[in-house]
Amino acid sequence: MKSALDYQLEAEACGIPWNTAYALSEYVVFGEPVGGFLSSVLSNNLRESVFRADNENLLVLSNICRYIYNNIPADCSGNVDSVNAWIKRGGLSQLVSR
Repeated sequence: MKSALDYQLEAEACGIPWNTAYALSEYVVFGEPVGGFLSSVLSNNLRESVFRADNENLLVLSNICRYIYNNIPADCSGNVDSVNAWIKRGGLSQLVSR
C-alpha cells in the first residue's frame, strides 16, 4: 500500500498545492475529513467546488480532478455518500488492516 507521503508527493508533482495534496493524502489513507472545497470536488459537485476554491486551487482545479480520477481509489469519490462512507471506513489503512 502506498503511504500518505507517496500520495502527497504524487499530487504535488501534478501541480496541486502542498496543503491540498496533504489533505487529499490524509483523506485517502486515513479517511480524514476534508474541508468544503475538497469535499465538493470529491463529491463531483463542480459548481460548489468552484465557489469554495481559493485562488490557488481554482487555478489548478482541473489538475486536482485529473489526479483524483487517475490516482486515488475510485470508491472514495464520486458522490457525497461515497465520501462519507470512506471517512467512516477510515480510508485505505482500515481496508488493509481488516
